[in-house]
Amino acid sequence: MTTSRQRPEGRLQFPFEDPLETLPATAQKILRAATALLAERGYEAVTLENVAAEAGVNKASIRYNFGNKAGLIIAVADALIHDECLRLAAETESVPEEERLHAAMLAIRRMIVDADSFRGFFDILPHAFRDPELRERLFSLYIWWYRQNLKALGLAVPGAEDDEMLM
Repeated sequence: MTTSRQRPEGRLQFPFEDPLETLPATAQKILRAATALLAERGYEAVTLENVAAEAGVNKASIRYNFGNKAGLIIAVADALIHDECLRLAAETESVPEEERLHAAMLAIRRMIVDADSFRGFFDILPHAFRDPELRERLFSLYIWWYRQNLKALGLAVPGAEDDEMLM
């Protein structure tokens, strides 16, 4: 279950590193297994037992690398969001300023039309209401995404605080 991933080039800043590049090999295998289960069978199927069986590891290995299911789900969310956010930024930053709005709208439209690719993320999203750590992680990703959209629209204020930008 290996995948080849191309990271967009450029001067993009993202709030965290790609989990599939920074984790040890066993943790990467676990993360890929959890992501596959989420995509194929949904959030409820991402149990430590199912992930361990899919990855060919024991549950202790999952706990060692991610702490618990919540830690694993955060890593899955990071992996799902990471490349798509970088792709959005690359698509909007690589075009002239007057074309950025159109590029941003095309990228957002692609996210809506290609719902299958985002099913895992949408399956995780409701659980953020019950999990403060997951909620905080998704909020930081939203702030980053929001900044990218402001830049695409030419509305970014350099040095502005998050609270100022959200108003």
